[in-house]
Order: sequence, then C-alpha cells, then structure tokens
Amino acid sequence: MLIFRMFGVANFLYHYLKQELVQMPRGPKTHHVVPSPNGGWAVKRGGSNRASSHHETKQ
Repeated sequence: MLIFRMFGVANFLYHYLKQELVQMPRGPKTHHVVPSPNGGWAVKRGGSNRASSHHETKQ
C-alpha cells in the first residue's frame, strides 16, 4: 500500500511541475539589432542588457 502512495505522490508532483513549466512566461519576444561598441552589430532581446549574438554586417 505504501508503494502505491509513493507512486501517487510522484505522479502528482510530476504533473504539477510539468504544468508549472508550461505556464512559465518566457519574456519579451522582440529582438533589436543595435551597433556594437566593439564594431559590427549586436542582436539583443527586448529588456536584455547582454547581446544574444554579434555580427559583422547588419543583415
């Protein structure tokens, strides 16, 4: 009987955490291409301080 209770709790936690992860906000989905201080161009997500990538050309 204890084993069934353990699996029931584990199953409940798995589904609860899975549901929480699905509903987590991911933040802004906007991207901005801005001049990089080191030359070239940087791609930044909206609200971010760090660049997600750097490129030599703007395209």
